[in-house]
Amino acid sequence: MKHFLVILAITALVWCGVSMSETHDYPMSLHVEMMGFDTVRYAVVCADTLVPVHVGMPGFNAAAVSLFGMHLHVELPMTAEGLNRSVAWTDVEDAFRQQLSPFGVRRLVAGRDSLRLALAERSHRTLRVSLDSAHFAFREQYGLYGEPRVTPATVTLYGPDAILAGITDIQVQPTTITDIAATASYTLRLDPQWRRHGDVRADVSEVTVYLPVEPYVERDYMVPIVVEGADTSVRMKVYPEEARVRVWVAQRDLDRVPEFRVAINYADVLASDGRLAPQLLQFPSWVRPRYIEPSEVQCVVII
Repeated sequence: MKHFLVILAITALVWCGVSMSETHDYPMSLHVEMMGFDTVRYAVVCADTLVPVHVGMPGFNAAAVSLFGMHLHVELPMTAEGLNRSVAWTDVEDAFRQQLSPFGVRRLVAGRDSLRLALAERSHRTLRVSLDSAHFAFREQYGLYGEPRVTPATVTLYGPDAILAGITDIQVQPTTITDIAATASYTLRLDPQWRRHGDVRADVSEVTVYLPVEPYVERDYMVPIVVEGADTSVRMKVYPEEARVRVWVAQRDLDRVPEFRVAINYADVLASDGRLAPQLLQFPSWVRPRYIEPSEVQCVVII
């Protein structure tokens, strides 16, 4: 009896070995990662990312694939235009065959002839970038010369219409840049507040801020004080007749002659005791006013 059992066990092992060495079809799932399309502008409606196949291979090899938990994965470019895109199965079959080649694959049969991707275009809204949360501090005697430039100046958000309608501005993350003494560009990250509202995405995550900077010096200019709104027949006297206007001027503009207008209003003269603060009503864009002296003048109407 014992000899019979030994013979039976040996026979079973031999039969199992022969059976496992033969080629059979085994079901597997192949994973496809679809790439190459704009995930910000488009939402995925459906995609063939899991492909069931039958793989013809020896049983020992199939057991090894199962034992080692092989994850068969292919990255598939979906760069065609349109909302409905497809790629023939034959275009990705070779990539899977290469991954399975160490296991003696004889056949690889899929239950479909193509892999499909369906997209839906998201609604969008374009907003200007605000620098309110960024603070730029200049070294003494240096300052901004002209306007800063933000690139890109606008950001496009993509998402549901109802959510986009509630987003009013795009801010950069709170930032402080100090001791600025030269023209330079700074890369600032956007504050992704839109994410708190739901599935909203932006076409960029950062902007570049260009700051034109120049050294400045202080200059004083004596400017006549005029009375606005007065009839030409009215005689009056302003004490003093001139105001000292102190401004910052960029060194490159020191040879330019600025035009200023300092004035008081005749209606204010009549409504007061004649003591008024002069106002700087006109000055060129390339100067930066500091203050006016005196802070108060007297106007006497001569009857």
